[in-house]
Amino acid sequence: MLSKLKSAQSAFTALLGVICIAAMATANAASFIVSANGSLTTSSASSSSGSFAGLQAQGFSSSFDEEFVEGDAFANGDGNTDFFFSNMMSPPGFPGATVFYDMFVSANGDGSADLFPGSLAATSTAEVVVESIGLLVLDNTSADDTYEITYDFFAFLGASALGGPEEPADAFADAFIELRIDGSLVHSFSIFADLLFGPPDDFLDIMEQFTVTLGPSESVEIELITGVAGFATVVPVPAALPLMGSALLGLFGLARRRASRA
Repeated sequence: MLSKLKSAQSAFTALLGVICIAAMATANAASFIVSANGSLTTSSASSSSGSFAGLQAQGFSSSFDEEFVEGDAFANGDGNTDFFFSNMMSPPGFPGATVFYDMFVSANGDGSADLFPGSLAATSTAEVVVESIGLLVLDNTSADDTYEITYDFFAFLGASALGGPEEPADAFADAFIELRIDGSLVHSFSIFADLLFGPPDDFLDIMEQFTVTLGPSESVEIELITGVAGFATVVPVPAALPLMGSALLGLFGLARRRASRA
């Protein structure tokens, strides 16, 4: 699972380099790249009887993405959830147990707005909103055993907003991740990048650990939620006055959904 998170970080860095080169080549472009990736990796697992036969796991996922483009612009958004389960004990004579109930959840977006020479577009705008949810349900079907599982929670958040000086441009990006256990918020992290007011880049690496205990016939729900939003726009000078107000609309829907969940 950690390798998937590192791959996501590498992909973010590579795409950021491409966008930076494009921004330098086209002085009046506005661009953003934003990413939220999280993983739950089983650090250790124990059973009062030494057997995990009564421990069952289910994984559920949902995602939402929306892109909007106007004029000379593009936008991409993607959400993904993966689960990895195993409750087989190691063969006798080999240390450790190959018991894991892991989850990886990601939300990513990028976009660019430009005004090409000779373009008929009055305004170029790119917007992306992505939310991805993974739900891990652990059930103890045993009437006698107690299970204890310790998780490593790793996450990476990255956001960058870039723009050129030749035309009024604006870009910003927002990313967040939440960890909930049985509906209660355990961890919440967020970052924000803003071309006009700064910072233009924001990054966050997260490492936490927690333990869940399941007594006989008990269950636990572990929810990992990632979300990103990005906005980029370029307008000619006469049309630049309403830029500030319209830019605030890009993240309103995502912010409202986050507030309603809290």
